[in-house]
Amino acid sequence: MPALTLLQMVQGILSDMDSDEVNSITDTVESQQVADIIKETYYDLIHSYDLYKNATLLKLQPSGTSARPTHMYLADEITSVDACTVKYHDGEKYRDVHYLQPRDFLDLITQRDSTDTNVQTVVDDVSGVNFYINNDVQPTYFTSFDNKNLIFDSYDATIESTLQNSKTLAYGSTEYGWTMSDTFVPELDNSYLQLLLQESKAMCFVNLQQISNSKVEQRARKLSTNLQRKNLKIGYRDRTPDFGKH
Repeated sequence: MPALTLLQMVQGILSDMDSDEVNSITDTVESQQVADIIKETYYDLIHSYDLYKNATLLKLQPSGTSARPTHMYLADEITSVDACTVKYHDGEKYRDVHYLQPRDFLDLITQRDSTDTNVQTVVDDVSGVNFYINNDVQPTYFTSFDNKNLIFDSYDATIESTLQNSKTLAYGSTEYGWTMSDTFVPELDNSYLQLLLQESKAMCFVNLQQISNSKVEQRARKLSTNLQRKNLKIGYRDRTPDFGKH
């Protein structure tokens, strides 16, 4: 199956439903509804089959406030970050920032003396808990309590008011994007493109015409079953956590 644009998929589904022909996905209300259903089905497939881009270098997002200088976040499109790959640039080179389990991280920061001049009290915006971070050295450790927000143990207040996006480096996965345009081509392998088309078509018949198409549904089920069998593989995964959407 050759790669189809969003417009070609919309046109094909409309034709199968005996609907009006269109030259753009925005030509009719129905064509826009079909495009929306294809988009929804696209993301359902990505999440169901873990179809994420891998081997991607990433940046972390800063808190944007001096009240939480060592808090950083994952951008919405990031699906996971390998905890072993997080680095921070100290002005000379990138240095490893080591992951600690939440319990070990808490042991580290709660043992600090909050009255020391190089220790700063930070109130976590989610839990309201006080963290005691060093403010005179680049970060050495970090953790995550919620699989999205990363908390580092220190920063150098003489250089920056918060940890900076431009100085971070990590490795992980990002989600495939979507552009609602006539020429957009979904970034999926051929087998998944076929499933996307059949699943979208089945949904359009049900949602827009309030009828089911047994042949389309049967074809979609067959494709889904074949892909599930194909994805049953033996693989190795280390025990170091990833952060992000799973």
